[in-house]
Amino acid sequence: MAFLQADADKPDIICMHRDESHKKKMCLHLRKANIGAYNFAMLRPMPPTAKPATRLGPVSLEERAFLATKERRGERHVSQRADAGLLREHSADPYGMVHRMASKGLLIPVASGSYLIAPATGGRRLEQAAPIQLALHARLSPYTEYFISYFSGLIEHRLTDLDESALYAAVRGGSLREVKVAGRRVVLARITTERKWFGVETVRVGEGRRAPHYFRATLERTLLDTLDRPKLCGSPEIVVRAWERAAREKSMNVRQLVADAPRMSHSVARRAGFWLTQLKQDRAAARLHKDLGNLSVPVLLDASKHYGERPWPVDRQWGVVVNVPEHAYAGWIGYAK
Repeated sequence: MAFLQADADKPDIICMHRDESHKKKMCLHLRKANIGAYNFAMLRPMPPTAKPATRLGPVSLEERAFLATKERRGERHVSQRADAGLLREHSADPYGMVHRMASKGLLIPVASGSYLIAPATGGRRLEQAAPIQLALHARLSPYTEYFISYFSGLIEHRLTDLDESALYAAVRGGSLREVKVAGRRVVLARITTERKWFGVETVRVGEGRRAPHYFRATLERTLLDTLDRPKLCGSPEIVVRAWERAAREKSMNVRQLVADAPRMSHSVARRAGFWLTQLKQDRAAARLHKDLGNLSVPVLLDASKHYGERPWPVDRQWGVVVNVPEHAYAGWIGYAK
């Protein structure tokens, strides 16, 4: 994914007229920057609420300076909460400046107090302005640490060919409850244990260190999350097929996965050991035996109980109640071979 950059042939100096009593001509000297401010219109009275503009409006010197600073930082989002200090540096009325930029189409509303900076191509809808991951980053990052995982993580790492309208993310804290981004529901999984906050990678959208970014789980962490909270990953079939694909395509770092599994819990380590064994990764699975806890108390292989309650067999080697039919998972694993 990459953003369209500003055209090289755009002029450095933009001259425009403002319909004032003195009818003076005003010229704004603009550095070429990807701030979505090339299609200028006449200044108009600001509407009572900041709504997405039908076309881009003119940019003031203070707005240009603020947006240029955000560009230098490689940030494509604006938060009235997180950027309060920066906004005050550039305007005596920071709330009003954000309000005006949104009204002009320079900013695209994501949620109350959160915005994306409009691209140079002039996209005014959130879906046109940036990938949904950046919109999610703009929505969550001012309030809490987060990373994309679970079903969304499987999609990110191409471990499933299915799609899902909801977005799934793990959060470290904050008070966010019901969240939507571009009309899509965001499912938040709260992680309260310090040892479970690991396996997060930064994904940059575009070239260079200053390119906008978002956070997601590594492939190995995503696979472990499917065993920790399978209800957020669709179904046992989706989970098992993801593990099979990762093993078959050799896209997972098995050594890293085995090292990380015990950090999640003994239960996750047992489930990982079981599935690694089914995928003929016995050597790697053997390294988990020292981190399984009390095997006399078995745990459910599928914590979501997708197939309901019934007398299920117990795998004594891994201390798991195999509550997924053998013919089903054997078929999912063997299907792509």
